[in-house]
Amino acid sequence: MSPRPTQRAMHPGTGRLGRAGRRQAVRLLKAMARSRGEARCAAEAEDGTRTMRCGAQDQRLAVSADLLRALVSDGIIERRDGAAGGDIGDQMVMAITGAGRAWLRRALCEAADPYRDQHQRRVSRPLDGEAGGGPTVRRPVTVDVSESPLSWLARRKRPDGRAWLSPAQVAAGE
Repeated sequence: MSPRPTQRAMHPGTGRLGRAGRRQAVRLLKAMARSRGEARCAAEAEDGTRTMRCGAQDQRLAVSADLLRALVSDGIIERRDGAAGGDIGDQMVMAITGAGRAWLRRALCEAADPYRDQHQRRVSRPLDGEAGGGPTVRRPVTVDVSESPLSWLARRKRPDGRAWLSPAQVAAGE
């Protein structure tokens, strides 16, 4: 059984880095997630920042070297070359970890419980309802599509590779 993540690993930047550090971490992790989860890290500049290059478009982000060290220390990003210990080197490839992807999902959640929300796929759908005995009213409701039994069946395949339910059957059932 793997050890439980520490509170620090779940919430990097909420206390010791402050709001600006958290925003910078979210911006970096979003860019890394869009580019196969990797970024190249250039040498530290005189002002204490490092240039991170992400993706085929070579998106460049100036990131605080202290923030990078904190994210590596918290297990949110890691050195891809496998080197252990020491400082973050020049022209090193950094990669977002599984814990980093989970932290990013929680950081981007707008719900009151980001730990639960990171595992859900919520969409807004219209629902027919009664309006105090009057005509039927359509109102939007939030639905977790990954929780639907029909969605579960639609994702499963038969032994011959075909889906258990066709898109038309799922639409009719919903």
